[in-house]
Amino acid sequence: MMSFRTRPPLAAALLLAAPALWALLGLHARPASGAEGSDEAARLRARLAVAEARLAEVEGLLATLPTGAAAPTAGPSGDAGSAVAAADVAGVVAPTGGSTSAPPRASAPTPSFLAAHLLEPVFQVEGDEAVGSGVLVARTADGGGLALSCHHVVRDFLGASDEEDQPVPCLFDRPGEEPVRVAARVLVSDPFLDLALLELEAHPRLGPPAPLADRERLAEVDAFSPVWTVGSPLGTITLATEGRVSRADWRLGSQRYWMVSSPAFYGNSGGGVFLDGDFVLAGIFAKIYTHGGSSPQVVTHMGLAIPMDVVYDWLDENGYGFLEPDGGAGAVARGAARR
Repeated sequence: MMSFRTRPPLAAALLLAAPALWALLGLHARPASGAEGSDEAARLRARLAVAEARLAEVEGLLATLPTGAAAPTAGPSGDAGSAVAAADVAGVVAPTGGSTSAPPRASAPTPSFLAAHLLEPVFQVEGDEAVGSGVLVARTADGGGLALSCHHVVRDFLGASDEEDQPVPCLFDRPGEEPVRVAARVLVSDPFLDLALLELEAHPRLGPPAPLADRERLAEVDAFSPVWTVGSPLGTITLATEGRVSRADWRLGSQRYWMVSSPAFYGNSGGGVFLDGDFVLAGIFAKIYTHGGSSPQVVTHMGLAIPMDVVYDWLDENGYGFLEPDGGAGAVARGAARR
């Protein structure tokens, strides 16, 4: 570990700003009692675990940064050296726009890249009579994680008991690897929005969380936007299918969805819908249309996904707004506007 004195300026600034970051994340004690206190404690524990995991990632990045303080060398035009220094500070290469985790737009993503970004964060919720999917969206400091799924997936597994403390079995089944089985518990669920947030137990091979689309990126989505739908149809290993957003303003009652053309089937519910190009999670697959009376047939290209901006609002209302990519700053702004 580098000494504080030899850390680059960016590292020192991040460490000095740590207390402010904790405050921004809302990591302060709040009085609570009874059941409400228990819920608040669970939210704070989850927030603390995710924050610690993110700080560990920052420490890992800082360890890769140069330890010297040499001044950049100016290039022929006087600013080439600055560009090189900026690339060094960024880690590998200076960003040119878009997600830094995505491959250059000029090159097609490799199968291994797609598998890592689309397949690995998605898992199967397995039960004796019900199947569904979920998406890992954050890692916690203890090696566990937080995941999104659908309420009806959790409801179907738990049955009539509706005991949210009952463990939900989750299966990460990746081609060529031993399956990873972990138990999860329901932190919060909503039958109207059909959303559920799960806490997964620790496992050394849990895998990476899905990168999340921010609200600015979500606002760009419209009809014909290319997407990938990822889940475990019929209880299979995780599969990805390609398609497009058919409608970005589909309504069932007051609930807003995206209709997507990427083929899906029973078991895709709770899985992810990812935007092509930057491969960020943009929606949670929730429903699919069927046709026919006594023997309905699934219309595989008419699936409905809950957009992530709807998910972010729901997370914020339930005390988990810190999972939003901007750290919940959007939620803070909306709260200030309401006041």
